[in-house]
Order: sequence, then structure tokens, then C-alpha cells
Amino acid sequence: MRRWKPFFYLLISILFLFLAGACTMYASGMKPELPRVEEESLGPATPDAVGAKLARYASIRGLVVEGDIRVRGRERDMAGGFTMTIDGDDMDMLVRTGGVTAASMALKGGTVSMMPGLDDEYQEYMLAVIMRDAVTWWNIREYAIYENGDAYTVRNSWKTLYIQKHLLVPSGQTIRLLKSREVYVSYGGMKDFGFGPLPSSIMFSHAGYECRLDISRMTVEEIRQPWQDPDQ
Repeated sequence: MRRWKPFFYLLISILFLFLAGACTMYASGMKPELPRVEEESLGPATPDAVGAKLARYASIRGLVVEGDIRVRGRERDMAGGFTMTIDGDDMDMLVRTGGVTAASMALKGGTVSMMPGLDDEYQEYMLAVIMRDAVTWWNIREYAIYENGDAYTVRNSWKTLYIQKHLLVPSGQTIRLLKSREVYVSYGGMKDFGFGPLPSSIMFSHAGYECRLDISRMTVEEIRQPWQDPDQ
């Protein structure tokens, strides 16, 4: 038993240091960092490189996104600054104009609340899903990758991503909705948000509305650990 004591004390010391470091991080307000991987280290543009990048970004569970939004259509024209908070599959979004809340949207547990509403619960739900999935384009599971000239197509039963080979970022995305409908999302601009270059502009049309998001900031709030279930 005595010969195990040094190992036991060493293990306790390591555990203590780990817990102390974690407490210090949360007490100081430090944010978790997504390990940065330079694009060159992913090697040539290959299906494996695409899969590696999707897996890396898919480890993001909590994300705060800020920028400007413009929604036009059906006698509505709204513009302002937005803050979107994503926690797994849930999403909250506030739009402010002149310092006053002009609109809000929340997607939680598969239900949606929206102000002002669209007078159609299905359209409200799908708009929230599109907003979330347009930002977190990397959340795609059980997919196949196809090479198509200077791009890769990443596809599953409900989503298709069009990935540019030279930067491994999307130029567009098709999201399949309920009732056999589809929405095409286009991406533009490029900005490094601290964990790699990503598109900074998002555009799509849905239910008679044209939407544009110009992202100025992304902050990773929580990273899913390898042993955690993707649905948690």
C-alpha cells in the first residue's frame, strides 16, 4: 500500500490544480477557446479536410453572435442591430433600433415565440430554424461529401452545403423545410472572428421576406467535450 501513496498524492495534486484552474477561469469571466487550426495545417482541400473543419466547429455548443439585420417584405421594413445567443439547438435573438427592442425571436425545445409575429406558427418556426442554421452552418450530421469542380458538396437528408475548396467556407446552403419546401442561403464577405475565417454576411428569402445578417462579432461561450452527446 505504501508504494502507491506517492502516486495517490500526485493524482490528488493534479486534480486540485485542475479544479483551481477551472474556478479561476469562471471567476475571471474567461471564455472557452476553440483550438485554432490554421487552414494550411488541414492540408490540401480534401473531403477529410472538410470533415475535420466541420467537426471542429460542431464542438461549439454556446455561441453569441452580434451584428446588423435587415428584413424587408410584406409591407415591413426593419433594420437594426441584433444579438443572437445559441445554446445547442436553442436560440434567442433580440433586434434593437435606436436602443429600443424592435423584435425578438426564441426557439426553445422545438417551440418558437416571436414578436412581432407572422400570424403563421409554421412560418415563424421555420424562420427561426433558418436563422439558427444559417449562422451555425457547420451543424450537419450523417452526411456525404461530393467533389464538384472547385467546391465540395456536403449533403444529408435535410441540408446541402456548398464549400469553397480554397478556404473551406460555404458559398451557399440549401435547407429543406417541412412541406417539401427549400430555402437557399447565400454567404458573402469574410472575417476572422478569432477562431478562423468565416463568412460575415448571410442572405436568404422566406415567406415573402428578404433577410440579411451582417455579422460583426462571434464569441464562443461553451465547447462541447468529446464525450458529450451532440444532442445535449
